[in-house]
Amino acid sequence: MGGNHDIWKYFTKIGPDKNFKQGRAQCNYCDHKCNESVVRCEGHLKVCDYADLETKQQYFGSTFQEPNFSV
Repeated sequence: MGGNHDIWKYFTKIGPDKNFKQGRAQCNYCDHKCNESVVRCEGHLKVCDYADLETKQQYFGSTFQEPNFSV
């Protein structure tokens, strides 16, 4: 299940949690925990305040820009 995906350079699989059906993963930058799912981890990495832009561009591509949440 996605064991060799590049996202695992940025997250650590921490395994099962009795409160969740799916295994858990932890962000290597801020310790945020989420489902052990590539999509969930990618979603977090995009907005993680502790992962720098260069790190995000390494994963998402050189054209990646930080999300702009201003109204």
